[in-house]
Amino acid sequence: MIILSLFIISEFNFESNKLFKHTLDSGQSMKFIISLTLLAFVAFASGGLYEGAKVFRLERIPHETAAKKLNQLIEYEAELGSDNFNIWNGFVAVGSSIDIMVKPAVVNEFEALIEAFGIQSTVIVENVQVLYDAEKASRKGTSRSGNGTLTWDDYHSVDEFYRYYDWLDENYDWVVIESIGSSEHGTDMRVAKLCYPDGVCGKNDALWLDSCIHAREWLAAASLSFVLSELVENYEHHQHMVEKYEWYIMLVSNPDGYTYSMFDEGTRMWRKTRSENAGSLLGCVGTDPNRNWDSMWATVGTSDNPCADTYHGEYAMSEIEVANIAAFVDSHTNIRFSNNIHTYGQMVLLPYGVAAAPPPPNLSELFAVGNRSAETLEVVHGTKFVVDQIYQLVGEAAGGACDYIYNTSKVPCAYGMELRDQGTYGFLAPTTEIIPMGQELFAYHSEVVKILEEGQYCNRT
Repeated sequence: MIILSLFIISEFNFESNKLFKHTLDSGQSMKFIISLTLLAFVAFASGGLYEGAKVFRLERIPHETAAKKLNQLIEYEAELGSDNFNIWNGFVAVGSSIDIMVKPAVVNEFEALIEAFGIQSTVIVENVQVLYDAEKASRKGTSRSGNGTLTWDDYHSVDEFYRYYDWLDENYDWVVIESIGSSEHGTDMRVAKLCYPDGVCGKNDALWLDSCIHAREWLAAASLSFVLSELVENYEHHQHMVEKYEWYIMLVSNPDGYTYSMFDEGTRMWRKTRSENAGSLLGCVGTDPNRNWDSMWATVGTSDNPCADTYHGEYAMSEIEVANIAAFVDSHTNIRFSNNIHTYGQMVLLPYGVAAAPPPPNLSELFAVGNRSAETLEVVHGTKFVVDQIYQLVGEAAGGACDYIYNTSKVPCAYGMELRDQGTYGFLAPTTEIIPMGQELFAYHSEVVKILEEGQYCNRT
C-alpha cells in the first residue's frame, strides 16, 4: 500500500523563476499548500515497497525559503505516516547538498518543486527496489563459521554479534565483555574491551570505536566487526596494535533501532532510537541519537518535530543509549582516539558540527592524523576519503557524538567517519562490500596506532 501525495502550488509560476525571485525580494509570503495527502489503497504491481523510488542528489540548496519549504514538506509527510520522502545523506539547510529518496507517487511533483526553487539535481539511484533486492539476495543467512568466528556474507543481528562477543570472551583471556547499561527496550549494551595480556583494563592508552548509532547503517557495524575479528583472531599479525593499546569496541550503539531496521522491508530505512515521544500527538517514535548529545544541543541542523528523522529529543541526553555511552567514555580517561562510524559518503569528520563554534585548538593536528590515516586506507583498494570538519562536509548538525566526546569527554583526537560509498548503494550495500570496507577500516586504524606510537599527536593534557 502507498500514500499518494498531490502537491498543489498556487500563486507560483513553474515556467518562470522571475516571479519566485520577485516574491523573495519583495518579502511577500508565498501562498501555497505544500502537500495535500490523500490516503489511497493502491497495490504495487511488483510487490516491492521501493519499486520506482528514486534517490535525488540536490546540489546546494540556494536560499532559506527553499530550505524551509523542503523541510516542511518532508516533516509534514512524516507526520502523516508517509514514507514518500527519506533523506539518505546530508541535511536540508542553505548551502547544503542532500541525497533524498522519493517514492514514485510524488516524483513528478517533487521534480517540479525543486525546479521551481532553482535547485540543481541529479538522479543517483533510478530504482531503490533493485538495490534492496540485491542487498537481500547477497545475505546468505550464516551467522558463524565452524570455529565460532563471524562470517562476512550476511548482516548480523544484535544477538549474533553478542554470541560472537561471548565466543571471544570464552577463548581469549585478554578480551573482556562489559555491559554499560540497557537500551530503552531493555537490550544489553555491550562493549568488547581488548586489554592484553590478562584482561586487566586501564593500564594503557585506549581507542574507542562505535558504529550504528543510526540504525540503518548496517555496513558500519559489519565493517567494524571485521576490525574486531582481525585484532583478536589474527593477533599474531598485529601484536603491536593490541599489546600497547587497549581497544573499546561497541558494534551497535543503537540496538533497539538496529533490530527494528532488520524487521522487514518497511523498516529497513529506520534511523532513530525506538523511545516513545510523550509530546508527539501523532505517536511518532524515536529520537536521532546523533543529535541528542549535550554539545550545542538543538542549536542548528536538528528538528524539534518528533516525527522528523533529525529530531533532537525532549532534552539533551534524553536517550538512555546516548547517556550510557557518554558515561562510559567520560569515565575512561585513557582514551586518546575515538571514532563514531557511519555510512555513507567516504568522509573523515572532524569536530565541530556547528559553524559558529570556535575551531578546535588542535585542528591542524586533527587534520594531520585524519589525512595520513585516510591515505593509508586508500592504498588498500584505491578508495578516497575526504577529510574536513563536520559542518563543512555534511552540513551543520548540533548535538553529535564526535563533538561531545571531543569537547566534554576531552578525547584529544575525536572523529566521525562515513564509510563506503558515494551513493551507488547508499545504505543498501551488498554483503560483498563488507570485507573490502573492513580491510580499509582496519588499515585506517592501523595507521592511527602508528601515529599514537610516535607520540606527537593525540596526547591528553
